[in-house]
Amino acid sequence: VTISDAFLVGLKLRESEAVLNLDAGESSRLILYGAFSDGGVMPLPVGYALWHSQNDTVAVVDATGNVWARAEGSTAIVVSKEGTSFHTAAAVRVGDLEQPADYDIYPDRYVMEPGSTRQVIFGVVDEAGNRIDMATASAGTTYTSSDDAIATVTADGLITAVGEAGQATTIIVINGAIRQELSISIEAAALSGDTVGDQGGIIKNGDEIHVYIPPETLTGQQVTIETIDQSSLPYNSPGGFQFVQAFELDLQNADLSNPLGMAVPAPDGATQGDVLFVFRAGRLITGPGQSVDRWELVDRAEVDASGLAHTGSPPYGGGQSEGTYLFCMDKDHANMKVVSIYPDMIVEVMAGGQSYLVYPNAVFDNIFPIPLTTTKIRVWRLAEDGTATMAALPVPSLNKGDIFEVNVDVDDPEPQDYPPVIERASLQVGESPTITIQGMHFGDDPSLLHVNLYPRRDLVYLQDCFLRPGERYIVDDVQLKDNTIQVSVPESLPLGKIWVKVELLVQRYEFSPGKDPRTINKWISSYAVSPDIEVPSFIWVANIHSNTVSVIDPAAEDRPQVIKTIPVGKGPSDLVVSPDGLRVFVSNSGEGTISVIDALGLREIDTIPDDPARPSTHGMNRIKLGNAQAQPWFMAVDPDTGICYITDRAGPWVYMVETKDDNFSYLGSVDVTGKPYEKTITGLTGIAITKADETTKLRWLAVASPGAKSHWYGGDFGFSSDKPGYLYYGRILGPASMKFDRIDAGFKPYGVTAGNDPDQVAVAVRGHDGKGMLVVDLCSGRESHHVAMDFERAKEIRKLVNRGVETLETSMTHQLVNTFYPIWMTGLELKIRETWNAKNYFDINNIESIAFTKDYKYAFVVGNCTFNGDTDFSRDPYLDHGGNIGIIRDPLEPRKAKLIGATREFPRSWPDEITVDPLNMYIMASFKGLNQVVYYNIDDLVKAAEAMQTYYVSKGQKIDRSVDRFADENGISLEKGIIEAGTHPSGIAASPDAPTDFIARSVTYLEKGNKMFSYPMIHLTYMVTGKFPDQPLNLELWKADGPDLDAALVKESLHTWTLRGDKL
Repeated sequence: VTISDAFLVGLKLRESEAVLNLDAGESSRLILYGAFSDGGVMPLPVGYALWHSQNDTVAVVDATGNVWARAEGSTAIVVSKEGTSFHTAAAVRVGDLEQPADYDIYPDRYVMEPGSTRQVIFGVVDEAGNRIDMATASAGTTYTSSDDAIATVTADGLITAVGEAGQATTIIVINGAIRQELSISIEAAALSGDTVGDQGGIIKNGDEIHVYIPPETLTGQQVTIETIDQSSLPYNSPGGFQFVQAFELDLQNADLSNPLGMAVPAPDGATQGDVLFVFRAGRLITGPGQSVDRWELVDRAEVDASGLAHTGSPPYGGGQSEGTYLFCMDKDHANMKVVSIYPDMIVEVMAGGQSYLVYPNAVFDNIFPIPLTTTKIRVWRLAEDGTATMAALPVPSLNKGDIFEVNVDVDDPEPQDYPPVIERASLQVGESPTITIQGMHFGDDPSLLHVNLYPRRDLVYLQDCFLRPGERYIVDDVQLKDNTIQVSVPESLPLGKIWVKVELLVQRYEFSPGKDPRTINKWISSYAVSPDIEVPSFIWVANIHSNTVSVIDPAAEDRPQVIKTIPVGKGPSDLVVSPDGLRVFVSNSGEGTISVIDALGLREIDTIPDDPARPSTHGMNRIKLGNAQAQPWFMAVDPDTGICYITDRAGPWVYMVETKDDNFSYLGSVDVTGKPYEKTITGLTGIAITKADETTKLRWLAVASPGAKSHWYGGDFGFSSDKPGYLYYGRILGPASMKFDRIDAGFKPYGVTAGNDPDQVAVAVRGHDGKGMLVVDLCSGRESHHVAMDFERAKEIRKLVNRGVETLETSMTHQLVNTFYPIWMTGLELKIRETWNAKNYFDINNIESIAFTKDYKYAFVVGNCTFNGDTDFSRDPYLDHGGNIGIIRDPLEPRKAKLIGATREFPRSWPDEITVDPLNMYIMASFKGLNQVVYYNIDDLVKAAEAMQTYYVSKGQKIDRSVDRFADENGISLEKGIIEAGTHPSGIAASPDAPTDFIARSVTYLEKGNKMFSYPMIHLTYMVTGKFPDQPLNLELWKADGPDLDAALVKESLHTWTLRGDKL
């Protein structure tokens, strides 16, 4: 417990709580705080002070600060402490009372001499532009002094300094929901040459010229006031005004943030209430680097009973800098009102003698004095670089009190130093990523340029003060040549979604009423653009036991190969690439997080950049899923919303993560069973999002589960109809609206892949080869068809072997040793009198994943060939059996879908997933047991499988070997290979389809034709990669005077062929 001997020095309400806007019948509570002598502020106990409503018919208050609104209107709640002079007040508005949008209360802060008075000025401008005085009690304004032992205030706003020099308090002004605190300091006047600190002060010279410096204006500067006579003015007085007084004010170059108060002795013959006008010697900018001397009207002063004329801004902005000040009088003046208001305008009044300036936007009521001798008004508009435009308006003969309206069109001043313009920006990715920017108005000095880089578009529009570390990068090392900028990208900045702004440092003018125009350095900016990028075309592999992701370039020199290994979280199981190809999301099953990979920079992204002020952000931050026990697995991204959906391998949950525009956040989860807190299924496996329906634009989310009696792991020989797995599916209507139906999907459904139809998915049924690839129509909730993972020859052999096992069991039962067949037999005499070796048995089993060619004419499935110690010969790795890839023709056609072949088996490989590379050249599968990725050329594999199918059908035989073996035996080209990955590669995903590319492998000119035709011919070998063309491709033959067609001076198009399908 800390005990303090500090004493109470005031009562306070929090500014945010001191204005209550209530409806009749509503209530609220005000909390009272005490300010203490040691600087501390703390809540005061209930009942400590007295509470009073100034209008009980509008609102009442009890002794604890509870306020009840009773009827429409406004009031002030005043709080006081008995035995002290302390008060505070809150504003209460009940109902929809209109409040003025344009008002001014002055002085916001002021310094007074002991015993002096100061009238509060409170003005409102109505819709017609008329100024209304709101300072009086009759206007509904109330005043409360926070300490009436220091300063009192009347009901009409006259402040009297009753305290001693060195004291300070506040005056609280309330009208409706307007509440403003005015800071009042009391100081004795000091002589010219004295210093003034933060508390404010009053300085006077021997001629009784006073300058009032408000609190928080100076910081110890010396203040000097020197009286000057009319002959010593820097230039003639403004025409039509009579000289009264002038002085030179020196503040040691201090830059003021508050207007100064001033007072001078009234001229002979002046009476109380007479008005003087205050001018300051200034400058008018008439063009870049050009200026003329002019007086500026900055304030007005009114003669009081003491014989001094005190300034009373508003309506004027007041003197706000040192310099030469001139007090003048003109009792017979007319007035000017500016109608055509421009934000960058200055008005010049010409009335003989030296002209003078006014800033209409700095004068509250927009009414200015003009002498009757005024002949012309000039309206200037000034750009920040000093570019000026002007329009003049003649002034007719004026009479005292006339109001002359100024309404004139003035052209926009167009700055001569234009902001930078980006015409094109591009990102080059390599060991050191760079951005090249082409445009104009960059200047010729790179030291005056810098480039702002933002990792997200939304950050571009935030003010600098709101940007956290990692949300903006300023690059000062700029290479500039021929209006082209090149900068290096900081290493920590994620690539791909960068937004770029070029800023140029220029000299600009700062125009402020009451001050000389001054030159400042200012950064002017281009609009932000996103650089052009080349989306990478890679294969991404999650290595579950090495906590890495392997990046494979399918178009690498010679053959596909790993180009980068990226560390990620613990136990990466699956991954998915964002629709734009710029981000890769990785499910870290071992820690319940999602890693985000920069697909261009090939590194993991820190989803919360390090902030020195927030230690919790330090280090690599990943997306955390809400469930601490989460085991994220398969993933899919909705291309419409950017939401990533992730299955949990140990529960019924699908997690949802926001990824759009790199705004990474966990959104929540949904229980697909619709039975939260009830253990209904053992977990989830594959997930897919379908194409959007052309009419409704909706998509399906489909999720597989092994069901309630089976798990995703373990052997697959326990197939039973009472252990169904399920496919859950529902329309994507939003994270909070997901509801799922389900259908039986066979024993241990695994991977799910969207079909070509918006209502279609294909499911890899791992535990039941009889189901194999199951195609489901989600609209009807029924199976469309399935393709069994059985070659006919393999089925026959399994039936014969099963009979042999049955014979064995019978023999053992009846002790018929002579008919005994050992289970580990490798040879068997078949009925057809052929000797069969178990090692030559060929099939595909236990498919886990499905991938389609881009035209959906073929599907590739990867068979895991689960063994798990079982003795089934068809899966026995010791008999050279293992995982492989199957080829299905017309996979989505119910009556035509057919398994037409499979690749060779890889013992102990246990592959998991399969995908088509972005170039549509290779099918690639992760072979977990081998730590490898196996790939085949799609075109070669399909042609070899079709050739094998044709051959066996023609011979009336059944397939008994792999496509690899058949291709080798028949001299068929079959490009394939193995890529070493990390430890236990599991998930595999492809970047989006690469752009369509036509690659000529060879071009041969046959002058004499070929064996069939004798005329000249061109023999072209080509391939088409990337996106499946949505229109015919044209091949054009040109004749030119050189090998470079673009540079050729003479060229002629000779012929055009159109490529349709696979034929010219």
